Amino acid sequence: MDIIKRIDCALIKNPTNLAKTLTILSSFFYVITGTIIKQIEGFQGYEILFYRSMISLLINHAFITYRKYDSYSKSTYTQNKLILRAFIGSAGHLAYFTAFQLVYNVSDATPLVLTSPIIACILSAILLKEHLQRQTVVLLLISFGGIMLIIQPAFIFGNKGNDLGMVKEDFENTYKNPTLGQIFAFTFSVCQALAIVVVRKLRNAVHNTVVVQYSFFIPLFLGGVMMIVNGKFNERIFLLENFIAMIFVALSNYSAQICYSKAIFLCQASQITPLTYSQVIFSYFIDLLYFGNGISYLSILGSIIVVICSIILSRK
Repeated sequence: MDIIKRIDCALIKNPTNLAKTLTILSSFFYVITGTIIKQIEGFQGYEILFYRSMISLLINHAFITYRKYDSYSKSTYTQNKLILRAFIGSAGHLAYFTAFQLVYNVSDATPLVLTSPIIACILSAILLKEHLQRQTVVLLLISFGGIMLIIQPAFIFGNKGNDLGMVKEDFENTYKNPTLGQIFAFTFSVCQALAIVVVRKLRNAVHNTVVVQYSFFIPLFLGGVMMIVNGKFNERIFLLENFIAMIFVALSNYSAQICYSKAIFLCQASQITPLTYSQVIFSYFIDLLYFGNGISYLSILGSIIVVICSIILSRK
């Protein structure tokens, strides 16, 4: 117990160390979330989003009530930023859940959801007309090469590349389309880059649990609307294994969001960004040890290239 107390005191006294620890924990929980989602059959991404949001909202609301945090800000500016962050997060997590449903391996999508620094540079040049330095352009081109090694499109790698077609499995409405899944992974990365900017502006305005509260309420509403529009209730949720899986998705994703949002509050994003790439390592361990899947050496090389370039770009 003394050792645990000493560790706790050391982390509290040094916010940067605490932020780094929370970032590694969030990376682990994000990979666990993707692993569980990959094993859920017969559900669309918006259905997973709905059930995850409902369970997480109840957990977070209970915590906020217990700690007596104010869920609503008196500042219109803060309120608008919370809502904006929630909508961005909703789109991002819908893409995230869909991505892991469509790829063959967890490690097929994980490096791509971590390309936020790369995407941020490209968006800055296009939308904000920012001038890109020569070194940045070179890093972007190298990153693109790394991404191609991960995706391994058939038009470059032939039959050895990822199948561009959609493969139907034994379960109804369960498909695998690696290329589409990786596109969704990029979409999540874009949303994550935008969300981080918004969260940094809320740093001193509200508690991080209040930030994620909005991130559960709005996707719950949007997911429910999409389920109504679909016009068919998925009765698979009543299967015990699916219900338990949804609970674990909610718990792991909630833990990941709480840890990461707190880490961003504690220190600069550039200090913790390199540690988010521990997700890549976790994902390879999951594929090799849990799923027993083979990993392409080209994918590993591509992941290393993307991670190194992203870390360099995040520090610029």
